[in-house]
Amino acid sequence: MSKKKSGSFFGSILALAAIVLGVVAVLLFALLPMMKLTINLGDFGSGEATIGGFGMIFGGTATVASGDNSEALEGLAANTMAIVAFIVAVLGIVALVVGLLMKNKIAKGVGGLVLAVGGVLMFCVLDSSLTAIFAGVGGMKPGDFGYDTALAAFKEIANPSLGIGAIIGGVAGILGGAAGVGGALLK
Repeated sequence: MSKKKSGSFFGSILALAAIVLGVVAVLLFALLPMMKLTINLGDFGSGEATIGGFGMIFGGTATVASGDNSEALEGLAANTMAIVAFIVAVLGIVALVVGLLMKNKIAKGVGGLVLAVGGVLMFCVLDSSLTAIFAGVGGMKPGDFGYDTALAAFKEIANPSLGIGAIIGGVAGILGGAAGVGGALLK
């Protein structure tokens, strides 16, 4: 009897850890830079800039930081992949909370899987982030005349990569998902 309680207790601890990691993943994804630009202007030098914040997910205004300077990048379009990653991770957290409160292993397992999928999706936001920047600021959408050429030139000059928010958020989401599934599998 005590073994069952021990496993159940450890499963609850893992589910709680999954919830905490999920909240950390969502907050870091939304608050830290989602994209990093390493701008190379040949003889004129190079520099780095990061773009992130809620505006990078839901559209509107995002913060662009370079060194000690930061400015607002206004008019961004909503980032579809980032919205999906954000919502999927939040749904995973909700399922984990329900599973923990109701002591339901299926809800914990599903919540863990959904949170892990949200974490994986956080790694897939780079192309949709570029599309959001071009659609909002430049007024260009995929399929528009010159879009592919402009995007290729921007990628060559700016060398975009995932920012620290997307990377750490994704890792925390995947680890939280693994903890949620592990908590559900314990007897």
